[in-house]
Order: sequence, then C-alpha cells, then structure tokens
Amino acid sequence: GVAHADWVSVLHHGGTVVPSAPRSMPGPDERVPSLPPTARQRRGGHTVHSEPVHDYAFFTAFQPVVALESGEVVGYEALSRFADGQSPLAGLAEAMAAGLGVELDSELARTAVAGARKLPEAHWLAVNLSVELAGRPDIVGDLARNANRPLVVELDGDDAALEALVDALAALPNVQVAIDDDGVGYETMSRIERLRPAFVKLHRETVADLESDVARQAAVRSLVEFAEQHGCTVVAEGVETAGERDALLATGVLFGQGYFIGRPLPVDRLATPVAAAAR
Repeated sequence: GVAHADWVSVLHHGGTVVPSAPRSMPGPDERVPSLPPTARQRRGGHTVHSEPVHDYAFFTAFQPVVALESGEVVGYEALSRFADGQSPLAGLAEAMAAGLGVELDSELARTAVAGARKLPEAHWLAVNLSVELAGRPDIVGDLARNANRPLVVELDGDDAALEALVDALAALPNVQVAIDDDGVGYETMSRIERLRPAFVKLHRETVADLESDVARQAAVRSLVEFAEQHGCTVVAEGVETAGERDALLATGVLFGQGYFIGRPLPVDRLATPVAAAAR
C-alpha cells in the first residue's frame, strides 16, 4: 500500500504549513448579497430576463479522496451545492454575467475552507476555482492562509489562460494546482509538460469500465508514467466499482474518489475511514 505520509509529503514538497490567525469567515450555510437581474437561456434558445437573482443559498459537500490500495482517506474535494438545485456552473455563469462572479466564487471557496476546519488537519482540501478567481492571488493567498491544511486548487480552462496562473498559484505558500485530463492521450501529456501541475485528474469517462478496455488501460499506464516523470500525481474521479478501482491500481493510479469510495456529504455527516474502498 501507499503510506499516508507519502501523500502529505507530495503536497508539501518537503515544506511545512505556516499557521496564521483565521479571519472572519462564513459558516457552513451561507447566503451572499443580492445579485442584480440577469438573463437566462431557456431550452428554446431565446433569452428572457428572470426576476432578480437574490439570496443564493448554498452549502458545501465534501467527497473523500483515498489511497486506492488501503482505502485510507488522504484528502477531500469541496463541492458546492445550491439549495434551489441549480448547478454551481449555472450559478456562477449568472453571477459572471452580472459582474459578480469572483464575489460569488470566492464566497463558495471561503465557505469550503471554513467547513473543512472540522476535518482532520492531515487531510488536504481541493477546491474548484474559476479562472477569474484564480487570477486573484490576494484572494487565493487568503484562502490558503486560512486553510489549516494543504490547499489544492482545481482549474479548468484554456491552456493559454492557465499557463501563467499555474506558476503564480504554485508560488503561493500551501497551494498546489490540479488540472483535468484531456482524453488520456498526447494532449494530456502535452498539458502536463506545459503547465507542470501537481495533479491531473482522470474524468469519469476515462475511469468507466476501465477493467474491460485494454487499450485504455495502456493509455492510462503511459499517462501515469509520464506524469511521474514530471512530478505530477494522477487522481481518478468517478470510481464506482471494485473492478474500476482494481484496474486503476493495475495501471499505477494510486489515488481516487467516487461513489464506490464515498459520496459527497456535508462535513457533519462524513465518516472515516472509508472502508468500502479497502481491498
């Protein structure tokens, strides 16, 4: 198996987390200030103006990431959930259109950091940030200072926009960067070489039924080897069966998350360790 300390050392790169006095932060359930009216797209393709968008009510769910061999929890991904059922992407798109996207995104991230204080400090926290927010080192640095654990910033976007961001974020204390895979082929390897992230995350499309696809297994194995050569760790998302977990381990993927391992839950409902993931 893989020792828990090894994962922590990967995140810290041999460094230490410097604690700082926490600032006032929102609670686990939060509402942000009212947003002005925005336009929504209906399925028919025409645009209508909605009534004012106000009082975004949301909470943070935390999904465990584990060492696939042992089932030991090593970190959590924070996933925002809106009370009205709207997807975070849709909510952020509305806020961006209103000129308040960074404000809403930062509130989601701050709420995640605040909620994570109830988790064991040895477990790292991954947060999804928009490119717009990631481009604000003052805000990201504040998040990192308030996190009592390593902070992994997950980014998705055009490589041209990400290249400068990854370097700037990696220079912040206690922050590392994760990007998504792009089909587990040459493009993903090229992105790793250009962006030099600490982590690359395999999509569900890559993980699904991996045990029955020999060609895809070979591609994942090559990606893992290439990533390791560039100081990058591969993490699988969407692990839903024991067969997928075993196939990932056989290809060298050591860490993963998904419904087989643990569903996203509010922090007070989490239980560790996640025994279902253990072999």
